[in-house]
Amino acid sequence: MGVNIWLYDRMRKKRRVTDRLSSSKRDLQKTEVSTFVNFIHLTDAFIAMKVVEEVLIKGAPVYTVKDNFITTAPYARKIPDIYISVFKNLCAPLEIIKKFIYRHLIEP
Repeated sequence: MGVNIWLYDRMRKKRRVTDRLSSSKRDLQKTEVSTFVNFIHLTDAFIAMKVVEEVLIKGAPVYTVKDNFITTAPYARKIPDIYISVFKNLCAPLEIIKKFIYRHLIEP
Protein backbone atom coordinates (compact mmCIF):
# COMPACT_ATOMS: atom_id res chain seq x y z
CA MET A 1 0.00 0.00 0.00
CA GLY A 2 1.37 3.41 -0.86
CA VAL A 3 0.55 7.00 -0.10
CA ASN A 4 0.94 9.63 -2.81
CA ILE A 5 2.63 12.87 -1.79
CA TRP A 6 2.98 15.90 -4.06
CA LEU A 7 6.24 17.89 -3.85
CA TYR A 8 7.65 20.87 -5.69
CA ASP A 9 11.23 20.74 -6.92
CA ARG A 10 13.62 23.70 -7.18
CA MET A 11 12.14 24.71 -10.50
CA ARG A 12 8.68 24.77 -8.86
CA LYS A 13 7.59 21.79 -10.91
CA LYS A 14 5.05 19.59 -9.18
CA ARG A 15 6.16 15.97 -8.70
CA ARG A 16 4.39 12.97 -7.25
CA VAL A 17 6.27 10.74 -4.80
CA THR A 18 4.82 7.48 -3.51
CA ASP A 19 5.65 6.53 0.07
CA ARG A 20 5.24 2.80 0.50
CA LEU A 21 4.61 1.31 3.90
CA SER A 22 6.47 -1.89 4.72
CA SER A 23 4.49 -5.07 5.17
CA SER A 24 5.17 -8.51 6.55
CA LYS A 25 4.45 -10.03 3.14
CA ARG A 26 7.71 -11.18 1.52
CA ASP A 27 8.37 -10.57 -2.16
CA LEU A 28 10.06 -13.80 -3.25
CA GLN A 29 11.52 -12.38 -6.46
CA LYS A 30 13.11 -9.43 -4.64
CA THR A 31 14.50 -11.81 -2.03
CA GLU A 32 16.05 -14.05 -4.68
CA VAL A 33 17.54 -11.13 -6.60
CA SER A 34 18.97 -9.44 -3.50
CA THR A 35 20.41 -12.75 -2.26
CA PHE A 36 22.15 -13.31 -5.59
CA VAL A 37 23.49 -9.74 -5.73
CA ASN A 38 24.74 -9.99 -2.14
CA PHE A 39 26.45 -13.28 -2.97
CA ILE A 40 28.24 -11.66 -5.92
CA HIS A 41 29.45 -8.79 -3.70
CA LEU A 42 30.54 -11.23 -1.00
CA THR A 43 32.52 -13.30 -3.51
CA ASP A 44 34.11 -10.22 -5.04
CA ALA A 45 35.21 -8.96 -1.61
CA PHE A 46 36.55 -12.41 -0.71
CA ILE A 47 38.66 -12.53 -3.88
CA ALA A 48 40.03 -9.04 -3.22
CA MET A 49 40.95 -9.97 0.37
CA LYS A 50 42.75 -13.12 -0.78
CA VAL A 51 44.69 -11.18 -3.44
CA VAL A 52 45.80 -8.65 -0.81
CA GLU A 53 46.83 -11.48 1.55
CA GLU A 54 48.94 -13.11 -1.17
CA VAL A 55 50.59 -9.83 -2.13
CA LEU A 56 51.41 -9.11 1.52
CA ILE A 57 52.88 -12.62 1.95
CA LYS A 58 55.26 -11.78 -0.91
CA GLY A 59 56.31 -8.70 1.08
CA ALA A 60 54.90 -6.15 -1.34
CA PRO A 61 53.11 -2.99 -0.33
CA VAL A 62 49.52 -2.98 -1.55
CA TYR A 63 46.62 -0.56 -1.43
CA THR A 64 43.13 -1.09 -2.82
CA VAL A 65 40.86 1.48 -4.41
CA LYS A 66 37.51 0.07 -5.56
CA ASP A 67 38.47 -2.70 -8.03
CA ASN A 68 42.15 -1.77 -8.26
CA PHE A 69 45.26 -3.05 -6.53
CA ILE A 70 48.00 -0.46 -6.22
CA THR A 71 51.57 -1.58 -5.55
CA THR A 72 55.12 -0.81 -6.61
CA ALA A 73 56.24 -1.42 -10.20
CA PRO A 74 58.16 -4.68 -9.57
CA TYR A 75 55.10 -6.30 -8.00
CA ALA A 76 52.51 -4.81 -10.37
CA ARG A 77 53.29 -7.46 -12.99
CA LYS A 78 52.60 -10.24 -10.47
CA ILE A 79 49.10 -9.06 -9.50
CA PRO A 80 47.29 -10.66 -12.50
CA ASP A 81 48.87 -14.06 -11.79
CA ILE A 82 47.96 -13.80 -8.10
CA TYR A 83 44.39 -12.83 -9.02
CA ILE A 84 44.03 -15.78 -11.40
CA SER A 85 45.47 -18.15 -8.79
CA VAL A 86 43.01 -16.95 -6.14
CA PHE A 87 40.14 -17.23 -8.62
CA LYS A 88 41.11 -20.80 -9.60
CA ASN A 89 41.31 -21.86 -5.95
CA LEU A 90 37.77 -20.70 -5.12
CA CYS A 91 35.53 -23.53 -4.05
CA ALA A 92 32.17 -24.16 -5.67
CA PRO A 93 29.55 -21.41 -5.16
CA LEU A 94 27.29 -23.73 -3.18
CA GLU A 95 30.15 -24.50 -0.78
CA ILE A 96 30.71 -20.77 -0.21
CA ILE A 97 26.98 -20.28 0.47
CA LYS A 98 26.89 -23.23 2.91
CA LYS A 99 29.93 -21.90 4.81
CA PHE A 100 28.38 -18.43 4.97
CA ILE A 101 25.07 -19.77 6.29
CA TYR A 102 26.82 -21.93 8.87
CA ARG A 103 29.10 -19.14 10.13
CA HIS A 104 26.42 -16.47 10.31
CA LEU A 105 23.19 -18.31 11.08
CA ILE A 106 23.88 -21.72 12.61
CA GLU A 107 27.13 -21.28 14.57
CA PRO A 108 26.14 -18.23 16.68
